[in-house]
Amino acid sequence: MGNTVADRLADIIHKFHINEIPKVTPEEAQKHSEQVEQRLVNEYQAKRAKNFTRVRSIYNEKNVLNHVFKDVKPVSDEFTVLAKKAQVIAKEYANGEKFNTVLSGQAGAGKTMLAVCIMNYLRSKRPQAKCLFISVTELSELAFSQYRKEEYDQQARYNQAMKDIDECDLLVLDDLGTESSMTIDTSESSNTVQKMLFRIGDLMQGKRLVITTNNNGEELTEMYNPKIISRLLTSNQDHILKFENVEDYRQQHN
Repeated sequence: MGNTVADRLADIIHKFHINEIPKVTPEEAQKHSEQVEQRLVNEYQAKRAKNFTRVRSIYNEKNVLNHVFKDVKPVSDEFTVLAKKAQVIAKEYANGEKFNTVLSGQAGAGKTMLAVCIMNYLRSKRPQAKCLFISVTELSELAFSQYRKEEYDQQARYNQAMKDIDECDLLVLDDLGTESSMTIDTSESSNTVQKMLFRIGDLMQGKRLVITTNNNGEELTEMYNPKIISRLLTSNQDHILKFENVEDYRQQHN
């Protein structure tokens, strides 16, 4: 065995059957550096998007953000058809399509669950996508706080929610119409809610909006200004899931 550095290097090459040590050009080094940098940026954006959904969503139901398609259990043939339709919509969103989706029908039928499944499917396929879940009832309460001088924290939270909606790539707007049905007069939502929904509709133009509601189209039309309806709802039947005569999902799986 030689004693020089060259001799030792030759021994190592022989031992490990290395015929040639690859040479890296400056261009290749630059390309590798850019790839590493892009990977780190993607990882950072994915982490931010994950935290965005968890921290900025507004809801009152524990674990509501955890639903995924693989955990969905069929309760009836009708529900299975709706779940498959939701999967098709989720794949279209993941492929880059942007449109409004409406899930309507009786309470407890699984509308919110499938809406969240759609959201989480997009998050799994596009980790950098910023997704948000907002309860209309909870957001309405925050909107009303602007008229109560003492509730500055609530006002700030409402303003932040609107900024988050503007920033998000997909919004699940849960229980549209419930904020109205909880009042004595269901024929007209308050001006505050109308303005709130109109603004949301504007902010979500050209993006992905998923709405759940216990009301049908006719009832919603009676509740809200036509300009709101045109911004939030859709006439595309492929993007409407009607939960009619579907067994109560909550009762069967709680």
